[in-house]
Amino acid sequence: MRLTNVAVAVGVGLVLSAGTLLGQEPDGKALYEANCAQCHGKDGVPPEVLASRIKALKPLNDPSIYQGVSEDSTVAVLENGIGIMQPFKGTLDHEQEVAIARYIRTLAKPDTAKAAIPEKRPTGR
Repeated sequence: MRLTNVAVAVGVGLVLSAGTLLGQEPDGKALYEANCAQCHGKDGVPPEVLASRIKALKPLNDPSIYQGVSEDSTVAVLENGIGIMQPFKGTLDHEQEVAIARYIRTLAKPDTAKAAIPEKRPTGR
């Protein structure tokens, strides 16, 4: 089973790399789904089992995690890894990392942070 997953990942990587070689911009969504969604979730929300075991695994759809974080910083995390996340340096090229960084920012939902903290309602004065 693991060998099959590796073969699929390699095949997807080859197809995605071919587009880059032909001068096309890498597809951030496809790269994300092939390399990141297993842990971070297809929509940016990690599966419950992982989120409960890895407290540092934050939802990528929460816009607050991008506050004060540049695209370059996000690319650096992809390239070098962070915490238990393995680096993609040598697996993905810089353009692919940039495409993923740009894509994951589209997952941020403006009302996600508000949903976690209910707004105070004015008292009846």
